[in-house]
Amino acid sequence: MMKWIAVLGFTISIFADKATSYDEMSTYVTGMAEFKCDYKNYQNISSSELIYTWEKHITDSEIFVVAELFKGKRIYDHVTKSYKNRNMKFMQNGDLYLYNITMEDKGTYHCLVRKKSGVGGMELDHKKEYKHKVNANYSVPEISNGSFLELDVESVVNFHCSSGDGFPQPRGILWMVVDCNGTQYYPVNCTVVTSPSCAIKETAQTFTISSNFTLTVKSSTNVSCTVMAHHNFSSDVLQIELKPEITIRSEENNNLKYIAMCIILIVVLILAVVIYCSRKTSRSIPLQNRQNPTTTAPNNDVTQQEAMSFIHNTEDTS
Repeated sequence: MMKWIAVLGFTISIFADKATSYDEMSTYVTGMAEFKCDYKNYQNISSSELIYTWEKHITDSEIFVVAELFKGKRIYDHVTKSYKNRNMKFMQNGDLYLYNITMEDKGTYHCLVRKKSGVGGMELDHKKEYKHKVNANYSVPEISNGSFLELDVESVVNFHCSSGDGFPQPRGILWMVVDCNGTQYYPVNCTVVTSPSCAIKETAQTFTISSNFTLTVKSSTNVSCTVMAHHNFSSDVLQIELKPEITIRSEENNNLKYIAMCIILIVVLILAVVIYCSRKTSRSIPLQNRQNPTTTAPNNDVTQQEAMSFIHNTEDTS
């Protein structure tokens, strides 16, 4: 009984391996794609009796032969011309490594393993299918606002951000503004339809995205934009500064304040000196209507003494 169960399991595994298996993979432009054939040689078939073939299916009727391995050796009889000189590595177990990926490499790939059947016949023994997606990184977003990097207060500024050569289609652009009020984010969703705020243009194989953004600049401000796609791609930070004249005026105003204060202090000091001198002068000059005789007494005393001395001298002489 156990023997029949083992045989049944082995038979089921063979049929399961012959069934087409499906897988998905994503790579990037200029990168490498690794396609696994995943062939399980349960019957230990000699490599001289196997043919490994990788095909790329464009449509049901348009098929490219990418690589082929017969009796362990590469053959090129059926390989499509564009793949004959392609940079790749084809392993003995059927695994394929495709280098320098381009947007043209996206599509459906099949690994087919055939074995000899009868005289000159071939039978499909294994099939593996891949849905290969190729992503292209967007270029570094370029942000600009004309040539205005020095602005007046309350100036309205129009910014522009663009990026291209990316795949798949991006979701939109995120604007980031850093000023005296902190950091603010402004997300803009984009579609293929052109609009004033954001638009996506589809080229032959990639997408280009651009967005316009209007901001009232009230202080020194830093602005940047980010393309939201399979990865986020950010621009350099654009710095907007206020014109130097604005700073100079404020310094001049402060200087004028200091000068005005100094002038006021000087005037007050002069007034104080004038008042003090006027009061001192008024005390040293007597009023005409209120003369005090004692103020001239010393002079009178000196005159009288001289007269008396003259009289005494005269009498002595006589």
